[in-house]
Amino acid sequence: MSKADEDAIRQIELRFDAAWGRHDADGMVESLADDAQFVTVNGAWTKTRAKYLNFNAARLHGSSRPFRASTRETPIMHVRLLAPGRGDDALPIPHLC
Repeated sequence: MSKADEDAIRQIELRFDAAWGRHDADGMVESLADDAQFVTVNGAWTKTRAKYLNFNAARLHGSSRPFRASTRETPIMHVRLLAPGRGDDALPIPHLC
């Protein structure tokens, strides 16, 4: 993986953090695929982008919700590939941890 590829992957996480800080549910899901699965720190598991968007908008960031004044940051981020790309039109599968 090139340094440019790694930096681009890191920017996805940083944009998510920034959207969280703005309490922007649409911004939080911009990088998710339609069939993305997301498990929150509280163990809530959503299995599509639309369900995660609804979860955030309705339960996390509304005016009377618990995370309405919260911020999020990723102080340490490790990027590695779970699978190599196959051919010119295939992308590697990044994993943030």
